[in-house]
Amino acid sequence: MASEERAAACAVRLAGPREAWNSRERKGTIVREKNTDHPVTYRADMGLQNNLGYVTHVYSDRTEIELEVGEIHLNRAGVLHGGVICVLLDSACGYAASRHLAEDVNQRVVTLTLTTNYLAAGKPGPVRAIGRVTGGGATTIFAEGEVVDGEGNKIATASAIMRAVKGGIQGG
Repeated sequence: MASEERAAACAVRLAGPREAWNSRERKGTIVREKNTDHPVTYRADMGLQNNLGYVTHVYSDRTEIELEVGEIHLNRAGVLHGGVICVLLDSACGYAASRHLAEDVNQRVVTLTLTTNYLAAGKPGPVRAIGRVTGGGATTIFAEGEVVDGEGNKIATASAIMRAVKGGIQGG
């Protein structure tokens, strides 16, 4: 299954009754909406995102990343690999920090620390990583994240410290 098909299947499973998942999307581009119910959505935004097949939705108060966990995301025990969980948490916290610093989500940030707590095994199916800014200033941002499965069970949590760096995402 192609990464776009996996992302679409994940969005359908995770959406439920919420209308926010009907936001306009374009591959590799940003669609901005001021209303928090209509997120900025990124598909195939970078190599890793494209290879893992996750979709990122950036709201004004949080970031949500969707992934349809498939065989390529599993470790040899048949559960979601811890490294994939870390990627999702790092990305969710990073996008949230970037959005906190710049409404257009164009502020580059780097991760200074990411402390991850694994709570349960992730299994094939939809997962969602949620990242939120909890504090900080103009250059150093504190964030927290969690990964939940399609039934809302918490798989992992994280706390992160991000730092703003010079230049925009598009090399500005």
